[in-house]
Amino acid sequence: MDGPRLYVVGIIAASWHFSYGVWLFAAKWGITIGETALRRFGYVCFAMALGLVAIGMVGMSGFFRTPYRPWDPNSSTDNIVMR
Repeated sequence: MDGPRLYVVGIIAASWHFSYGVWLFAAKWGITIGETALRRFGYVCFAMALGLVAIGMVGMSGFFRTPYRPWDPNSSTDNIVMR
């Protein structure tokens, strides 16, 4: 498995783990009481997981689309900027 695919799997796993943890926290601590509340909050947590995956994918695509330019110590600029 190459790097970008591993990042995709990691983003999906971390987003799902976090959202499921929020859902389980609300269920165990009595914040969502009853089957209807659990189901509705499950939809909210699923939407949160999808949103986190989307944010991660956008960030990852921007990172991998940026062209690599190694630092040139002999360049005319003194600061390091992403071009």
